[in-house]
Amino acid sequence: MLAFTIPGLEPLSKAFAYALWAFNSVTGNFGLAIILLTLAMRAVLLPLSIKQTKSMMEMQRLQPLIKELQKKYKNDREKLGQEMMKLYKEHNVSPFGGCLPLILQLPVIFAVFEVLRDPQKFAHIIGNVSYKFIGVDVRCTGSVAWRGGEYAGKLKSPGGLYWQVILLVVLTIITGYVSSKQMVTDPQQSKMMLMMPVIMGVFAWILPIGVTVYIIATNVFTIVQQFVQLEREGFYEEILERRRKQPVPKQTFQRMIYEFQLKFDKILVSLRIRRPPKKEIAAKGKKSVRDEIDSGKKKSVQEEKKGQKAKAQRIEKKDRADSGKTDAMKRSGKEAERKKSNPDKKKGNAKK
Repeated sequence: MLAFTIPGLEPLSKAFAYALWAFNSVTGNFGLAIILLTLAMRAVLLPLSIKQTKSMMEMQRLQPLIKELQKKYKNDREKLGQEMMKLYKEHNVSPFGGCLPLILQLPVIFAVFEVLRDPQKFAHIIGNVSYKFIGVDVRCTGSVAWRGGEYAGKLKSPGGLYWQVILLVVLTIITGYVSSKQMVTDPQQSKMMLMMPVIMGVFAWILPIGVTVYIIATNVFTIVQQFVQLEREGFYEEILERRRKQPVPKQTFQRMIYEFQLKFDKILVSLRIRRPPKKEIAAKGKKSVRDEIDSGKKKSVQEEKKGQKAKAQRIEKKDRADSGKTDAMKRSGKEAERKKSNPDKKKGNAKK
């Protein structure tokens, strides 16, 4: 039993049993009670989750620099490690900063698993309640709900709950993929991230359905929390700008993904779920984006005409000044010749 193998798990399991009893007494549904327990735990871990998201975001921003170091020191692993640690120190980033919230969630999952795996042990706390959620007992595993069999001691399931099992497995995979994809910009890392949601889908098959509900609720909360934080930090804007600068992939599948991501970003902006990039002109009042662009072009043309007019005036003023100097020089030359001729005339008159 997990309570005997993991120190301190039994008191934590009892605490969660009391919490589930309290939430179930309010909702009257054990599945909703598990969801409320998930929200309560995520609220407690929210400061750490925000710190984890910020650390992961900074790590993603450093990926171009890390790739350069990997290319530069590909034959010297020791030097590569030193330079990477130096890079982390310069940018005040810890590569392990996002691990703590994940580690803290493991005892919670184990405790919920212990409560659902051995309900008779906590029956004096939870009481005689209905464990049904979307038509299936949350103590039952996905495999037993599918084909039937025993679960949680002496309980039996007839099986045949196909759509419930399919729904929970699919939701586990999709929410797990989206929550992990939110922070990943590198294509190679995206491929590696595909494995984790699939593994969680396998867990949804072998673990009690209540644990699967907890995992799905955790993923949904994580998606919302990360989306709000990343949107405020401008991380999505950076990704979109970086994506636009990248060349269009040549392979058909990658090009389809690339085009889908751009269209999906436009849909989110149009629905005002995501703010538009700074370079994009936002619609104001009843004016459309095209009107704003046209008015901007008109303003730029007017400013260009003003600049050309001012330039012409400066050139004209300079020409006038140059012509004035030329006239002054001519007048001074004539005056000098006149003065030079006057003494000669005076001398001639004196001789006479």
